[in-house]
Amino acid sequence: MGRTLVGVVFGGMMWLASGAATAQDADPLRGFNVWADDFNRVVGTFAVAPVMEAVRSLPPVGRSVAGNLHANLTEPVSALSWGLSGDAANAGRSLLRFTVNSTAGLLGAFDVADAMGVPRNKRYFSEGVCALGVPAGPYLVVPGVGPSTLTVTAAALTVMLGSTYALSFISLELALASVGLDLVASAAALESLAGSEAGPDLGDRERRLFMNYVERAGCPVE
Repeated sequence: MGRTLVGVVFGGMMWLASGAATAQDADPLRGFNVWADDFNRVVGTFAVAPVMEAVRSLPPVGRSVAGNLHANLTEPVSALSWGLSGDAANAGRSLLRFTVNSTAGLLGAFDVADAMGVPRNKRYFSEGVCALGVPAGPYLVVPGVGPSTLTVTAAALTVMLGSTYALSFISLELALASVGLDLVASAAALESLAGSEAGPDLGDRERRLFMNYVERAGCPVE
């Protein structure tokens, strides 16, 4: 059942991507993207910004711990992205950092791995997907996440659903932790939108910047 669901999600998203990509409009999903961008700004302002402001009001040690905890949650994403890029060495280092900091570093509160000479080398998921050379598909603003493309979103949903389903056979706690990691990573991406308002050309500018970014990362853009 789980594998079928993952396959349906991935197949459906790729079908939408191929259909939308044939449209003449440079942003065939513009109507949805405008709505999603407005939604993300509201979430960023009323949900994310207050939390981040509370974190910034902590003493220096508290801010450091909070930053380390968040950075540790993104290490599996970096490991996967490095792996998709064919860089086993960096993928292994990200997994080592996650393992060390999640244990000796008290769930990532302290960056023990860095002190051991294993520095952080972050890589975004979209960079790993594009390293495979797959078409980017049309631009898509994902509610609760931010700028993406249909191809990257389809891959991310497949990984998220697949990993949660697989972990549920091992432990419900691990599956819930996987969902929590995805939510934290998604929410953190919205902070920059807090309190800002979209201008008449802002959406198009953001689309051009993001599509240029994925093209540099290796995704062919039509």
